[in-house]
Amino acid sequence: MPRLMFPTVPVPSGVSSRSIWERLYQRAILELDYAKVPEQIAEARHAMHDRAEEILTESSSNERGALNKALRNLSLLEDVTARETSME
Repeated sequence: MPRLMFPTVPVPSGVSSRSIWERLYQRAILELDYAKVPEQIAEARHAMHDRAEEILTESSSNERGALNKALRNLSLLEDVTARETSME
């Protein structure tokens, strides 16, 4: 099993890998404190890459599409956060 445990996000047993990356992704895009966003993006991206490695052989194309879209959205959020913090 890939590394799915993050210090700030406890993962109950029985939780799917998809569920983990989705939770971390949602937490990153919903964060209102720009100081916290970069770390949350990094955690979400890490979980997403771990899951992407898993689904190369075992998952549906629906999840691959969702992962790709979420990774693009995180990149956009990262750009916006960087602009906002540089303007402060």
